[in-house]
Amino acid sequence: MEKRKILLADNTELFLEMERSYLNRENFDLHTARTGKEALDKSLSWQPHLILLSFSMPDIPGDVICTTIKKDLGFSNTKVVIVTDEYGEEILARCIDAGCDGIVTRPFNKEKLLETVQKLLGETFRQKPRFRVHLPCAVYLERVGVPGTILDISEIGCRITAEESLEKGTIIGVGFNLPDTEQPVNWKGIIRWAVPHRGDEGHSILGVQFKDTPGSELEILQDILASMPTSSRL
Repeated sequence: MEKRKILLADNTELFLEMERSYLNRENFDLHTARTGKEALDKSLSWQPHLILLSFSMPDIPGDVICTTIKKDLGFSNTKVVIVTDEYGEEILARCIDAGCDGIVTRPFNKEKLLETVQKLLGETFRQKPRFRVHLPCAVYLERVGVPGTILDISEIGCRITAEESLEKGTIIGVGFNLPDTEQPVNWKGIIRWAVPHRGDEGHSILGVQFKDTPGSELEILQDILASMPTSSRL
């Protein structure tokens, strides 16, 4: 079985050692980078499957590195998890806009980190192109609707910010208008990952996989996504 290549990018040796110890497994091939430039160089030459990337790199911010890897270098399938010591709305928004696949906060929770890495390396639900949008939506749980916003969408899933904490594995309904139309839909989905909000003012960020999508509505979404500008693609 091919080893999964993971790049650990951090300028603090202690954190690199912690990540190495947590991910020291036979099926993982680990490399390190201590600057943003080194992380970009190794991403280009080594092409890792996943990058564990510090937000606070000494020369280039982590969100800028993520954007460069995902868009400018064209490695959209490379999974990028941003590691941060802070967790405010501004940091969260920058990570989301950069197109990262996950966010991990320090101090590390070993089980949470391993779960995030294993989920991303094994997932198939993000293989379709996704596009940045801003769609008001309602997240339904047992017929109770919670306001939210769809941040990006593909034909098989979406990422939502919602005004309530929900757990991974929860079956939900998502009500919204298809992009650039007035056609309302209410699709069933399952939460594949969730970042809970911090404090009363925060939102949770949900990675949702659509389930049992009606064929006619899905065809409309596919046509819409095919016509969206490449600048909105993540």
